[in-house]
Amino acid sequence: MKKVVIIFFILLVGSWQIYAQDSLKLKSFKEKVLPQYNTYFNQASLSDNGLLKLIAVDKYVALTLDEKKAIVQNITPAWREPLILVTYGTRTEMWGWNVETGNTQLLDVWDLNPLMSSSSNIRPKANTFPWFMYGGFGLYGDGSGAYWDINLSIGCYLLRNRWDFGYTLSFGNAPDSNLTFSIGLISRVHFPIKKSKIVPNIGGQLMLTYNTAYLNPTINEALVFGISWFVGVGSINLDLSLGSSGVAGLGGYTIAPNLMKQGGMNR
Repeated sequence: MKKVVIIFFILLVGSWQIYAQDSLKLKSFKEKVLPQYNTYFNQASLSDNGLLKLIAVDKYVALTLDEKKAIVQNITPAWREPLILVTYGTRTEMWGWNVETGNTQLLDVWDLNPLMSSSSNIRPKANTFPWFMYGGFGLYGDGSGAYWDINLSIGCYLLRNRWDFGYTLSFGNAPDSNLTFSIGLISRVHFPIKKSKIVPNIGGQLMLTYNTAYLNPTINEALVFGISWFVGVGSINLDLSLGSSGVAGLGGYTIAPNLMKQGGMNR
């Protein structure tokens, strides 16, 4: 039980650090950048997804698309994130910034009140908590031998996509050659590296394991260290698990299309 408490304490500390970093960054932006553009924006905050959200005034609304682009292009390098939201009334614009080329373009526009808009390009608001699905293979070792299993997980990203929580199940063989089946919970805190597709993470896992040779299941907890490489519609994952059931090396792929549409972890 102590291991479980330690694991969740680490997750709590990591989550607090994420909030603190984002809050300091927003405060600096409000003090140094926003006053330069107070003719067009009167407020800045973070959306549920952790994106910078600028509240525009009438002068911005009256600008042409090219004029809007010129203003947002000056702001994006100061914020240094791939996506920025501009909101006025019920309407929201999503602007994208290419970190490598420095170009900015309007990616999407939507209106929360469809009756007030005749645009055919309006899309639903992006998901607040992007879902993920993971599939992988694990090799385990303890004092009695080695064994393998196949792992499946499904869950969603929380806390501005820096923390995930999911349900997991696995099946494989034990050192005594009996089949095993496990169900449980897994949660991780992610630490994106700027301008990189590599994202380290640390988390915890709590599993209820059934062995065909025994009547009663066992409870296994583990501390998980991992690294993800975001490519395609998700990420390639390599993990090291240290727990009551031994040491394990795991590898697999996570599908997270909605997360990638929002700019991935490194946004």
